[in-house]
Amino acid sequence: MLPYNFDLAGINLKYAMAQPITRLDAGEEAYYFFVSPKGMPAEYAFETATLGGIDAGSAFVREAGGLTIVAPAAGAGEAIRLTSNGGAGVHVVTFTDEESLCFWQANVWGRERAVLTDANLLVSGDEVKLEATDAEEVTLRVFPDFDGLGDIAGGELLSRTEEGLFTAYRFRLPRREIKFALERAKDDRAILSFAADALDGVKEALLRVDYRGDIGYAFIDGDLIGDNFSDGNTWELGLKRFEERLAKDGMYLYISPIRKGGTVNSNTTMAGWSENAEEMIAELKGISAVPVCELVLKRS
Repeated sequence: MLPYNFDLAGINLKYAMAQPITRLDAGEEAYYFFVSPKGMPAEYAFETATLGGIDAGSAFVREAGGLTIVAPAAGAGEAIRLTSNGGAGVHVVTFTDEESLCFWQANVWGRERAVLTDANLLVSGDEVKLEATDAEEVTLRVFPDFDGLGDIAGGELLSRTEEGLFTAYRFRLPRREIKFALERAKDDRAILSFAADALDGVKEALLRVDYRGDIGYAFIDGDLIGDNFSDGNTWELGLKRFEERLAKDGMYLYISPIRKGGTVNSNTTMAGWSENAEEMIAELKGISAVPVCELVLKRS
């Protein structure tokens, strides 16, 4: 959805070639966050009569038909600063499509904040938790900035830098490797064995299975604990909740085949039928396990 005659705290945005995400108030100024979808260069047309001032940075600005048209480069590092006729300060931030997928808005430590991170963000009381999958570093960009950081658990702070509107915190995570023994019974089935301490020190472990076939099945001691209907993507299965059973009984994977060129024969004297196929496709292409680590930031 693209905005038309959109009120920006007293400034009329006649139209925009960017999609609005949210508004955030900080101090006495308003911050509007937009995303520039792939293939659509961002452009904002402000009604000039409602503008008291503009600082567009490196963006291209032109006047036409009573409009001030601004074409910024997408990216969280630079904002357009506007002033209304009433003196209100307004900032317009344009995210790239990729940045928008990492955007979070949450009340963190008593204040509404905008956050950019590709980790999962969990806020609980005086703790901020970041869940990162198969990563040795995680970056958290936040606006407005924290007043300070208290204890950090599950990693260490490497750097704190200013990136335009945002403050970026970069953390190192401890390296974890999920090990298991793999025995391939056939192309379409395998047996996995895990040591008792294989999943120690991680919040979760994801088994990643790449395969060709119809349906993937995972069993522990004969019990079906997960399945996946093939859609061309990697099958991911959480292991942590099965930690004790995996150490004791391991896991058995089986891929049921896709049948190509199949025919069904029901020409029998009984109510039976048989199915024949020219080709049966079932193959385990790759099996790996990756850690999900948790970084915990505490309020200072």
